[in-house]
Amino acid sequence: MSRDVHVRRHTRRAERPYAFTRRDPLEPENVRQWDFGDYKFHPLWNSNPEDEPQLRIKVGDTLYRGTSSAYTSKSGAKSHQWPSSYNILKGPRRIYLSEGAEDAAGYGEIAAETVGGKPMLCEVTLTEELFRALKPGYEGSGEWYVEAEALPKRAALCIPLKIDEYGQVQVPWEKLML
Repeated sequence: MSRDVHVRRHTRRAERPYAFTRRDPLEPENVRQWDFGDYKFHPLWNSNPEDEPQLRIKVGDTLYRGTSSAYTSKSGAKSHQWPSSYNILKGPRRIYLSEGAEDAAGYGEIAAETVGGKPMLCEVTLTEELFRALKPGYEGSGEWYVEAEALPKRAALCIPLKIDEYGQVQVPWEKLML
């Protein structure tokens, strides 16, 4: 007694064009408010903006970008485009910024190891346009991003990072506009 088996022809995923839509992490109702108009407060901080006003971000404040010299140019700091299979999914490029210079410097070292060039630390002063475009990143507290092609040169001061005898990058505190 034999039974017929119906087999459907399947195509490989790489042969089939597909679209990809990622859910915006800022849309769920369980995320608390982070944009208060004249200041922004990262939603992953475990506090209240009234309790810790020093964690508020406003126009004129400074954020940091760790990058490689391969992604800094005369026009400003560009977004990273890692050579990987994920470039198939073209989406908006994001430029991630950090509230801490040490975190950003460590990321600059990783970027230089991955794509070449020298590790750089960009000190970004928030202009009115950058402040309005700023959104919280959800990798960690104090991480922000803008969806843009480049940070304008007038807003970003990029400084090469030095590596000490132990292989760690050193934040050039004396060169930063604290």
